[in-house]
Amino acid sequence: MQTIYLDQNHWIGLSRVAHGRAGSADVGHLLQVVRTAKAEGRARFPLSLSHYMETWKNAVPERRERLAQFMLELSGGETVASLRVVVQHELESALARLFPGRLQPRPFKFVGQGPSHAAGKNFDVHLKWPREALTLSPEQRARFEETLLNEVSVDLLSGVLREGDILRQRPPTNLSTDRRFKTALEDWRGIAARYSPADLDRRIYATTLADIDTALFAALVDHGIRLEELALLGEQGWRALLDDMPSRRADMHLRRQWAKNASLTPKESDLNDWAFLGIAVSYCDAVVTEKQVADLFSREFETRAIILTDLRELPHVLGSDRNPHA
Repeated sequence: MQTIYLDQNHWIGLSRVAHGRAGSADVGHLLQVVRTAKAEGRARFPLSLSHYMETWKNAVPERRERLAQFMLELSGGETVASLRVVVQHELESALARLFPGRLQPRPFKFVGQGPSHAAGKNFDVHLKWPREALTLSPEQRARFEETLLNEVSVDLLSGVLREGDILRQRPPTNLSTDRRFKTALEDWRGIAARYSPADLDRRIYATTLADIDTALFAALVDHGIRLEELALLGEQGWRALLDDMPSRRADMHLRRQWAKNASLTPKESDLNDWAFLGIAVSYCDAVVTEKQVADLFSREFETRAIILTDLRELPHVLGSDRNPHA
C-alpha cells in the first residue's frame, strides 16, 4: 500500500468537487481515482497536524466543516506521526548507530489513527456508559460510540461545534508563530552571498542542531549517554548525527536553498510546509505539493517520495507498483 501525502490546496480542490462545487472534469475523475485506490487498499491518504492547523485558518465555519468531512472520509482518520515523535525516532536511531549496543530505539509507527497520533499527545475521547445503558446490546453501544466519535473527529478537524443548527466556531487561530517563521526565512534568503560554502554549511548544521537540542538532551538522558560522549565525537560526529536523520536532512536542504536564492518569497504557510513536507518526502511514497517546494527538493537532493505538483500525475503513481510499501 502506498502512502500519499496531499498538500492542503489539493485537499481543498478535491473536497470542492466532492461537495458538488466548482471543479474541472479532470478533478472529478481524479476524485474517483483516489477513492477507488483507497477502497481497494492500494493507497492511503493520511492527514498531518499541518492539515488541522491549515483547516482552522479558514474564516468560514461551514467551509471548514465541509472540508473536514471530506478529509476524514478519504483519510479514514489516518494521520502521520507528529514532528516531535519523528525527531525522537530519528534521534534514537542515529544515536544507536553512533553508539552501538548502547540503546535500542523505541517502536515507531509513521501512520496511525486520529488526532492523538498527529499531535503526539493522548487526548482521545472515550465514553463512560451509565448503568442504564447496559440494557443496550454491545453492538448498539458500539454503533453509538462510532457515530459520536466520528462527529468529534469532524469537530476537532474543522474547529466547529454544532449546536442544533447553529455553528459555533473556535476563536481565530493565532498566526504569530507563522509570522515569526516567515520573518526568519526572510533573514535566510540569499545569505549564501555573504558566506563561504564551508561557513554557510557550518551555520546550517548549527542552526539545525539548536532546533532539536531539547529533544537531543532528552534522548541522551533517557538512554544514559553523557553529553560529553557526544562532544568527544567533535563536529564531524554531530554532523553525522544530523545527516542520519531523514527529516533533518530535508530541513537543512531547504534552508540551504533559501540561502542560495534571494528571489524566493516567504509566506505565512511556510512554517507548516517546512515542518511537515520535510517529514512527508522522507517517509511517504508520493507527495503532491506546490511548484516552489517541489523545485527546491529537486535540486541535488534525493527524497524517498515521488514529488508531484499536479494531481493529474497521481493516477500513474497509483496505477504502478513503484515504491509499494505495506
